[in-house]
Amino acid sequence: MSNEQSKPIAKGRRAIYIVLGSLAALALLIVAVLNRSDLFGGMAAPTIEIIQPGSGTQVASGEGLVLLVEVGPAQAVNSIALLADGIPLQQKQISGEGLVQALFAWFGGSPGNRNLQVVAYDQNGEALASASLAVEVVGLDREALVEDAVILAAEEDPAADQQQAQRAAAAGLPADGSPPAEPNEADQAAPGDENAAAEDVEAQEAAEDEGEPAEDAAVA
Repeated sequence: MSNEQSKPIAKGRRAIYIVLGSLAALALLIVAVLNRSDLFGGMAAPTIEIIQPGSGTQVASGEGLVLLVEVGPAQAVNSIALLADGIPLQQKQISGEGLVQALFAWFGGSPGNRNLQVVAYDQNGEALASASLAVEVVGLDREALVEDAVILAAEEDPAADQQQAQRAAAAGLPADGSPPAEPNEADQAAPGDENAAAEDVEAQEAAEDEGEPAEDAAVA
């Protein structure tokens, strides 16, 4: 047989091998899917989801954040865990049927971006499903906190009010620290009134020295 005649035969065999290999790979895939279905008792593969809060949530440093997690089917899940930046923090056992919910509490640390993750595990400790949440931890306004603390302490400490009243009295101010009231114009005597009053006093004194009534001296 010549080389030209053997070439089509070789190509045909190669095509047959490719088809058989593809069928074998498909069969293995089907078997894997069936085995996984048997593993979960004919149920769908477990899923897990963070219901609340949403991605991009901000939390102040030191404050708490509550995560609402939904996982199922519960029959296939043994436990779920909370991780922060890959570090396991909490783990809870799961029971029941269908979709079940669980709560996780997490407290923000130093300011920065954090990645929270919840993972569902089977009874052998193998991860079945996971979900992630991006959280930004923001710093607190420490100056505002100190100011609020001072005000609160003054409100709760009577001694502080007494000290304030003493300082105000020493400065000639009202006890509540408000500015002193301006004198009433009606209470202030005009310069002419003061002169008239002074003349009346002098006339009265002169009349008393001479032994005359004050009214007569004033008329004179």
